[in-house]
Amino acid sequence: MAPKDRANSERDERFWLTRRMKSLRARLIFLLSVTLLPLAALALVDAWFGYRYYRDASLSPASIGEAARFLLFSNAATALVMWLAALVATGWGVGRLVTRPLRRIRRGILAYSENDERARIRNIGELPEEIRALAESFNRMADALAARDAALMKAVARQKALTREVHHRVRNNLQIVNSLMSLQSRKAETAAESAIFSEVQRRVTALGLVHGAIYQGDDLSSVKLDLLLNDLCAATEQSLRNSGTPALLSVTADRLTASASLAVPLAFLITEIIGEIVFHRDGSPVASDIRIALRGSGAGAVLTIEGARPLFPEPAGADSGSLSLIDGLVRQLGGRQTIAPDRSGISVIVPNLNTAGR
Repeated sequence: MAPKDRANSERDERFWLTRRMKSLRARLIFLLSVTLLPLAALALVDAWFGYRYYRDASLSPASIGEAARFLLFSNAATALVMWLAALVATGWGVGRLVTRPLRRIRRGILAYSENDERARIRNIGELPEEIRALAESFNRMADALAARDAALMKAVARQKALTREVHHRVRNNLQIVNSLMSLQSRKAETAAESAIFSEVQRRVTALGLVHGAIYQGDDLSSVKLDLLLNDLCAATEQSLRNSGTPALLSVTADRLTASASLAVPLAFLITEIIGEIVFHRDGSPVASDIRIALRGSGAGAVLTIEGARPLFPEPAGADSGSLSLIDGLVRQLGGRQTIAPDRSGISVIVPNLNTAGR
């Protein structure tokens, strides 16, 4: 449509709406006209009677002055009444045609701003054209936002499902790798070779448990550490029992959460410390009772692991590779470790954990 035709169409539409009193301007003009029309008729009647009075009566000069004063006050009173009537009519009309509809729109907007996503402005067909356009704009905006939010929620749900599937498949693949390593470990000719396979299997198991905790949890971005530690210690205890090493692992953990980037090195750290307690330097197992505790502290947590035998060799002793790996994991966690004087336990302060109750 050409600009000129569009302008003519809009002008015709405005005229039609005014004629049908759909616009605010037309309604106010009609209201004032209806209010002032009888008052104007009253003023005409008053003037007519005044004219008849002067025409038919033979008045003295004093009577003429009195009549003039009467007409003056009468016309002034009529004008005042007309002004008051117009004021009352305008106030009533503005209240009904402007204030009340705007108040309805305000209530709808306030309800929407208070997270009532279903809030809409109802029954807008009876509103004046200008205010109805405002209400329709708000309803369209709310509907568009609702549709966008629904699409985003659908996309997030799909993304979560895909992420869960990825972690689930990773855990399954790690279980397959663990099974293959278990089969291969049967070909080990010495205890040292068997211990190597067992060590790697424990690490693979720890990684698989972290992935399992991620996809089984409600929040794919965090891991429930109390559940992870219980599963990790149960799996480690079962693995040690299957290898002929009786070990009793007791776990005490607060309801803490951590991101996956922290859960993996934490699981590896616990696995390495358990392996350090259970196995000699030559790989031979030792029956042990191990106590593991994870307690919330300030903005982080304190991990404490205690055993019945020294955890690490003396500095002048043999292999210190396990100690170096534990040091590296503690640094990766951004923590700080403290080894007991008799080397029977270790405490690690781990920051950046969510200590709030779930």
